[in-house]
Amino acid sequence: MQEVDGYLHRNREILEFLMGNSSKEVFERSLLTRTGFRWEFITGIYRNREGKIYHLVYEFAWMEFSDQRVLVVRKK
Repeated sequence: MQEVDGYLHRNREILEFLMGNSSKEVFERSLLTRTGFRWEFITGIYRNREGKIYHLVYEFAWMEFSDQRVLVVRKK
């Protein structure tokens, strides 16, 4: 359990660092992977009205595009 919690917190730290003060950014998937982001560790999944799926890590959510870009948003 502590190992999973560590990965979740590390994912959050990575997103927080990359996002800075921004509430919405688009990143290359490879950038997140290079920073050590572990895609399989999430705190939830959200499907919006249009059927788009967002993966959650605490107050951050991301949606992957087909061209290897990732939209990351910070919940208010």
